[in-house]
Amino acid sequence: MPLSSVLPGHDLPQIVPSELCLTCDVCCRFPERESVLRPFFTAEEIEQAVAHGAAHEHFPDPGGGRIRLVPHPDGEGYLCPCFDHATQHCTIYPVRPLDCRLYPIALMRDREGQDLILGLDTKCPYVRDSANASRLRDYVERVDREMARADLRNVLAVYPDLIGRFQDDVIPNVNLGPHPAGGS
Repeated sequence: MPLSSVLPGHDLPQIVPSELCLTCDVCCRFPERESVLRPFFTAEEIEQAVAHGAAHEHFPDPGGGRIRLVPHPDGEGYLCPCFDHATQHCTIYPVRPLDCRLYPIALMRDREGQDLILGLDTKCPYVRDSANASRLRDYVERVDREMARADLRNVLAVYPDLIGRFQDDVIPNVNLGPHPAGGS
């Protein structure tokens, strides 16, 4: 089942206001080239990204995997190659992968690697602002309902790397139960 039919983009509105996103310096930037936090793309998402202008060479595995980062033009760290650092815009925004559409929610394993967790990433300034707590809680609950309604577990069984490792700076909000492929 294609991922776009599981959780279509319109089902996940952007929770963080654009004016905050366009001034933030967190997303799409990474301290190391092989960051485990770089976006994961399914095969279908890679095809969509390439059709939308992303270069093939940024996807080492056309069957699905993490994007290949590029050096930051200012010399500090790395960027997603789909991020235009001059404009602060994603060049594939309409077809960005689920991994990016979920943010600032992280889909990750629990500390033991057995269960799936939806959590809020405290690296995001919007999450750190306590004035947004109730709106974020409602959003996480909505995403949880969408995932329960969708056939996401089958997609995760095919693409287990869509599920990130446990992160200490992500606040767990919802336990989705056992990892479809078990612990790793």
